[in-house]
Formats: sequence, C-alpha cells, structure tokens
Amino acid sequence: MELCKGNGDCILSKQLDSNPIICNHRCIPKKCLNSILCGSSQSNTIILNNICFSCDVTFGKPIKFSENIECHECSFQGKGGMLPNSTHTLCLKCFHKKYYTDPIPGPVYPYSEDSSDPILIKYYKDYNEWTDKLLDNYKKQEALKICKKCTANC
Repeated sequence: MELCKGNGDCILSKQLDSNPIICNHRCIPKKCLNSILCGSSQSNTIILNNICFSCDVTFGKPIKFSENIECHECSFQGKGGMLPNSTHTLCLKCFHKKYYTDPIPGPVYPYSEDSSDPILIKYYKDYNEWTDKLLDNYKKQEALKICKKCTANC
C-alpha cells in the first residue's frame, strides 16, 4: 500500500529522528490554510483537512481571510479574517493577539537546598511574581475573547 498519492498530502515530508523522510513523488509540503496566523506548514506539523492540528483545535476550520476588512477591535481597514464562530472580522494583529500569546519566561531555579539561602528566597519571590503574571496574562486573553461588538465569546 502506498502512503502517498503524489498530491502533496503525504506526511512523509516530515523528519524522523532528525533525518528527513522524502516521498518518492517529491511532494512539496502544503501550508496550513491559516498559516498567515499560525505559520505552520506540512514540513513542521501534520495537516488535517487543510489546516494544521493547532488550528484544528483552536478554530476547528479554515479562517476566511480578506484583503479589505474593518477590524471590530481596532477599526483597522485592511487584511484580516472572520472569527470562526461569528460574522465579525479582525485584522491580523488583533487576531494574533486574541488567539496567540507570547510566552513569559520563568525564573531560573538556583538549585540550592538551604531554604534560608538568599538566592533561593529571591527565586521563590520571582517565581511567585511570574505565576501572578501568567495568571494576569491568562485573564487578559480570556477578556480579549469577548467580542467588543456583540459581547459574545466569538
């Protein structure tokens, strides 16, 4: 049984243990239809129904993009997409802000066993501040999911 029909859908354009696997048809990896947001292509993720696994979980379907939308968040006129469960549109910047967050790096653990060590005390203080930032960031992201136009969770 052949795994690839030669149309670019094969998952053989991946890597296995850092060794590239190339199919006999020399398929070119396809990009996720939402790659303008997620940046995924078949070369770095598995594509399901023309979208990557991450977009399948996040949106459940391809986003409808347009060159001329009015963003419901910032009123930008230009390229953007329609929210997956709504008729509202967002510019790419607001779309990315709504669904993707930049990671907040945590403090480096100093590896001391002495609980009175000032370095360890500082670490625990930094760690608690970091977890507070993560929680604040999560709350901000949840607040961003509420549509300013209809107050629904679009």
